[in-house]
Amino acid sequence: GPGIEVKGGAVPEPVEIRYTLATLNLASFFAARRRGWRWLISLGAGMLWFVLLVVLGGVIGRLGTPDREASGYFSGGLNTGILLMCLSGLVLMVRHNRQMSRAWRDAPLAQGETVMRLDAAGIRIAGPMSISDYKWSSIVRVLPARRGLTLMLGRTVFLPVPSDGLPEGIDRPELMRRIEIWRQTAAGAPPA
Repeated sequence: GPGIEVKGGAVPEPVEIRYTLATLNLASFFAARRRGWRWLISLGAGMLWFVLLVVLGGVIGRLGTPDREASGYFSGGLNTGILLMCLSGLVLMVRHNRQMSRAWRDAPLAQGETVMRLDAAGIRIAGPMSISDYKWSSIVRVLPARRGLTLMLGRTVFLPVPSDGLPEGIDRPELMRRIEIWRQTAAGAPPA
């Protein structure tokens, strides 16, 4: 439709997206925020710390024992211990993420239909147990995700917008275009 008339153009019609939180794969939306240089820099810093710990373990092993053969066993043992600690941490993190996903899917909040309405006023999310409203000024970034869009409310808090629930005739690029117009309009700029 034509939308609401504003300076410089029309504001697009609202979009309603219907989905069930229990079937939503939040990992695909969360992954959208890991794109770009920040994620690579964090990964590189983590790898650098690991290498430094391994080298430091070797240095400590060689300094602590005058016998070269014994110091090799010590540093090898220390390096193995550090490696096992890192791998254990990784296993525990994956296990925790799976438990959190299962708890999320089973939560009463995730049962039943959720309706997300996006319009010039902002975003309204009405679920089986709550209703939340967000102004466009609270959205700091809009990121494409594998299965829709990720609306970032900060560095870690986000709103998933699944493509599966989009109405007929609206795809992800069209929704991104509308969101950009709504955000510009909310900020006082005329839509492009």
